[in-house]
Amino acid sequence: MKRVLVLVGLCAAMSFATTSVNLGISSSQGGIGVEQTFKDDKIGVNVHLNGLEISGGLEAFVAGLGLVYRFNGLTGPYAFHASDWIHDKVYGEGESEWRDKRTINYWRLLFGFGYQHMFFKHLGAYFEVGSGFYAGDGGYYLHYDNSVDKLNNKDWELHSGFGLKVSF
Repeated sequence: MKRVLVLVGLCAAMSFATTSVNLGISSSQGGIGVEQTFKDDKIGVNVHLNGLEISGGLEAFVAGLGLVYRFNGLTGPYAFHASDWIHDKVYGEGESEWRDKRTINYWRLLFGFGYQHMFFKHLGAYFEVGSGFYAGDGGYYLHYDNSVDKLNNKDWELHSGFGLKVSF
């Protein structure tokens, strides 16, 4: 009986939710992402894929989850948090290229604010700005230097993004 009630509750929650697809250049919503919005379009949870340019023209695999709280529903300001996993293999240069191979596994946590405007019922645009930190190599860092594929605390990153949202 308990399982039936949980299933009914999940189905009821989904019936009052909005599903959106996000396309853009964004820290919290990725290059492409899918978002489910609940509670009168105030709370959103998304899964997103992104790319991060690595030196030498390689692309790292970046995927994550995001949480969005919209103060006024789908149109208006919002606060976000994104948790991303960055994974890549970096190769050395010259003859020892294959021996100098190492794997990057970093965790990026972002926090910020944005503004979203729905032009029509199913089409909107957003802009966001945020900051965060990276976890990896045994510590916490403020910056990922993609020219040398290392984390450091010398610099600070301000992440910004924009994109389109299609809701259905």
